[in-house]
Amino acid sequence: MSRWWPEHITVWLSPHKDQDIVTCFERELDALAPRRRAQVNCVLGGALVRYRVVPWNDALTSPHQRRVLACSSFHEAYGEASRGWQVLDRVARHGAAGLACAIDASWAQRLSEAAVSRGVTLAGLQPSLPYAHNRLRRAFMADMFWFVWEEEDVTTLLLWRRGEPLHLKVLPSAPVPLATWLDREWFLAAIDVPRCPVYLARVAGHQRLSTHEGGWNIVELPALGPASPVPMASEEAA
Repeated sequence: MSRWWPEHITVWLSPHKDQDIVTCFERELDALAPRRRAQVNCVLGGALVRYRVVPWNDALTSPHQRRVLACSSFHEAYGEASRGWQVLDRVARHGAAGLACAIDASWAQRLSEAAVSRGVTLAGLQPSLPYAHNRLRRAFMADMFWFVWEEEDVTTLLLWRRGEPLHLKVLPSAPVPLATWLDREWFLAAIDVPRCPVYLARVAGHQRLSTHEGGWNIVELPALGPASPVPMASEEAA
């Protein structure tokens, strides 16, 4: 990379409950040793991020109104704890549900200050689920499909139909048959059509789910994360 252009790096953060996010961020930066003035993008995974499918409402069409609805959805699910969260509501197309993400509102400032202290710039924070979905989206060939995102501590099942999220479930990662979870969530989603394809992606270096049984058509996609040997080509929005 030319010295005239800032270096761009990606830091993946998914600390355990007893780990401080800033300490983990600083440790990752020290390991990567970026040049000064580098642009750092943080991908937040695991329990750091909460997700909700926000239904379309004809009466609420402005971005602000949609965000209020998304915040209400998180408050309904998580109670007062959600008051301190920053909600990132992906803009949905007209008439379609959208995927909303929530993170601790203090992290942007804390991570930005930690970046500045090391001579780099925090360029952005991205939840890992939409990040992985966007990087791999060119592989999705069906109108309806499951996108399964397996991380170290949690596995997320997200059902899509024609670009609209329909059903989402976050589960603790465990050595179980993926088909067991899919069968249950397919029933709960009340989808009365033949089984759809399943696209499975994992955090690099991590694998627990068994995929060798159950009658689902499971397509394993390239792993993503700090150990990924080859960057994906597309980072366009979902």
